[in-house]
Amino acid sequence: MAAPPSVLVIGGSGFIGQYLVERLLDAGQDVRTLDLGPSRFSHPGLTHWSGSFLQHELLHEAMTGVDCVYHLAATAMPREANLNPLRDCAENVVGTLGILDVALTRRVRRIVFSSSGGTVYGPTDIVPIPETHATNRLC
Repeated sequence: MAAPPSVLVIGGSGFIGQYLVERLLDAGQDVRTLDLGPSRFSHPGLTHWSGSFLQHELLHEAMTGVDCVYHLAATAMPREANLNPLRDCAENVVGTLGILDVALTRRVRRIVFSSSGGTVYGPTDIVPIPETHATNRLC
């Protein structure tokens, strides 16, 4: 029997990440997380790396043998990013390119990048927000 695919969730301790990790573990996946904070889970199918996606060597280690990477992390909230857009770009855009570069080196088959819908749709009275909703960016 083949081993289940291994996935890395960057930002696995965040709001969306913790729900994704829980679902992946429930589905029998071998899950790795990379996050600044501690893992919220204790599970035999989970390995956690504490650190930032900006740490290239740590990415290489965490991605070894991984089939899929979910990139859910960012280094700043949208309003903070607006105050220093050069830093935001250097950390998040260039940092994401670093993730893609390591993924190519490690022959990761799939990358899933998630963006925050809250920053795209802005304040709204409709919940849940449909994808067809007009955008009202926060930045």
